[in-house]
Amino acid sequence: MCTSCAVRIEDIWLDLREGQDYRTPDHNAGEVFTILEVNEEEIGITPQDITISKASFINVLHYLRTNRHFSNNHCEIRSNNNRNQAGPLCIAARDVNNNVRCINYIVPILRNYGLVGISGNQPNSTWLINRL
Repeated sequence: MCTSCAVRIEDIWLDLREGQDYRTPDHNAGEVFTILEVNEEEIGITPQDITISKASFINVLHYLRTNRHFSNNHCEIRSNNNRNQAGPLCIAARDVNNNVRCINYIVPILRNYGLVGISGNQPNSTWLINRL
């Protein structure tokens, strides 16, 4: 992972607070989730009752950056509980999150901080707003 991506996520981490609400990307099937807990290395979300590592956020930014997923080259989110059916971005996030699917929760948080755009139309996609 690169320093640039890690610095961006570190800035976000300093601002994350318990009780912040977000919505997963899909316009039709999106679900609200809330940050339940924040510590130095991970966040917990509810009602999904999962934790998401800081490393997952960094990995997502790094994947989008190295694969040049900007506004002219969207990246399908392709979240799936079945790893064999999940897309590369979903796998990049879960590879450093104990293989727990978490991409649907990462991208709304990144969007809130102005790092990515999201299309909630099928297939859901995301892209970097600015070059890191």
